[in-house]
Amino acid sequence: MKTAQTSKNPSYTYFSDEKNRRYQLRNHELNFSVYRKILDNNNPYDTALRYNGMSISYQELFRYADKIAGRLWRNGLRPGDAVLAMLEGSVHTVAFLLACSKIGVAMQCYTETTREDIIENVIRNSDSTYFFLMEKAYKKYAMSEYLDLLDGVVVVPYEYNGIDPTYETETETGSNIMKWDVFMSGPVDNVVEVKDGMYPLNIMNTSGSTGKPKGIVHTDYSHVALAKIIEDMHDSWKSGEKIYSMFPIYVATGISLSLLIPLMLGVAVVITKSSTIEDFVDVLENEKPDIVLAPKSMWLNLPAAKDELDLSNLKHLITAGEPIFQTEMDILGEYLKKNGCMSLPDNGYGLSEFNSLVTMTQGKEKSLFSSAGFALPHVIISCFDVAQDKECVYGELGEICCITPASMSKYQLNKAATKEFFFRDEQGNRWGRTGDVGYILESGEVVICCRQKEQFIDENGKTIYPYEIEKIVNTFSGITRSKVLKACLDGKNLLAVHITMDEKPKDIEKLFKEIYNACENAGLPVLPQAFKYRESFPINKGGKMDMVAMSEEKDGFYLIK
Repeated sequence: MKTAQTSKNPSYTYFSDEKNRRYQLRNHELNFSVYRKILDNNNPYDTALRYNGMSISYQELFRYADKIAGRLWRNGLRPGDAVLAMLEGSVHTVAFLLACSKIGVAMQCYTETTREDIIENVIRNSDSTYFFLMEKAYKKYAMSEYLDLLDGVVVVPYEYNGIDPTYETETETGSNIMKWDVFMSGPVDNVVEVKDGMYPLNIMNTSGSTGKPKGIVHTDYSHVALAKIIEDMHDSWKSGEKIYSMFPIYVATGISLSLLIPLMLGVAVVITKSSTIEDFVDVLENEKPDIVLAPKSMWLNLPAAKDELDLSNLKHLITAGEPIFQTEMDILGEYLKKNGCMSLPDNGYGLSEFNSLVTMTQGKEKSLFSSAGFALPHVIISCFDVAQDKECVYGELGEICCITPASMSKYQLNKAATKEFFFRDEQGNRWGRTGDVGYILESGEVVICCRQKEQFIDENGKTIYPYEIEKIVNTFSGITRSKVLKACLDGKNLLAVHITMDEKPKDIEKLFKEIYNACENAGLPVLPQAFKYRESFPINKGGKMDMVAMSEEKDGFYLIK
């Protein structure tokens, strides 16, 4: 891929001395295990975790992690091996991750919603010999014959009291099925600690909605790199602060940005069993965290849940998934200011392949509210015209690509997908493709427009990105949000415009016709033919707009022939 040959392109600045020097951090300082980095960076008596009103020190956490590592080693696990895991964010899970890091074993993460045929296929075809799963998920698999193929199935409770685990329900055990306390009760071997960070630590699995889920492999190195990125950003996280996140352990934001990175920086992590609005309010009120990561819905529901709340301790607010829009941010900003918080939620951008974040506002003034902010330290972002094999200039639409030392190492057992994701430019730099279409402003801000796979081709071979229609739709007064998606209606594949409004007009069909005419007058190659007014947009379990569900809808559309 050819990079731009003009220094006026912001993405070309990675050839400058400053960018090159900052980016070269990937070649030194980062090659440590997460276990060793957290151990060396913290006072053993400082608080690592806050759980159920208890403070768990680094010393207690590492004592527990060392015992788990000894048990894993005793059961034959060695550097480069992997264990299957379906766990929740608990003290046990944190210690388990550190144990895996210590001995170079990867934790292959799954969720309760992972299709059972995927779990069965992994168990039948992988070399993993142990499956650690949370108590509430065990019953789903208890009678599955393929569990007999494993050396051990370990049922892990959520509760932790520093002595014996507490189970909420009776768990039947068998020849290879055991409770966590039984697994932990045997002899503990001395282990050989892995000092470098090149072994896989966690493997995040995509949803598998296409029938071909991919395993995103992150090494200790990529987590240590992200910790360095966060440490060097504007108003970075400081040792002694406290963080609370509502993102689950099985997503990149939950395992890395919410857990491992804070611990490496000496930031205490608050753990809660559930993630309801009541939990959110309770933690803000009683734990008084400095840093909070929460989806959009939690921030917007906060004023109604607790009108008066001391938020003066809040320093860094981060949201992910669906962005917060200007009108919503104005209302939320007034509430936060009234309660002593002078910051607004920072909506970063990233992918699991990049270990969560690659952009945030970082205290800078955005020239465009809808932009995703600026590249984080040691991260380089650009747009490429893949078809023309060249880098784009300011404002030119292209595929967003990224260089970051926190990138995944590969897709598990999928060389073809790995090769498709990464490419090298003529300077030898390895870029990762996001699959998102957008552009870069002269200020360096990154603007995300749509997914590349959303490109629509009509029956005549004409193409268009839905974003081009959305730009026109959003110019109409009263429309708060729009999304253009493919739809199959009356046996035809067409583009459908979905909108929400401050207030639904009496003659909504008139508005739809005006939008259609505006698109036609703009000379768009493909015109929308279906329109739908919505009270709200559906949200999936990942906290993002559920575009799959919307694309399958058949009712409530106004059609223009």
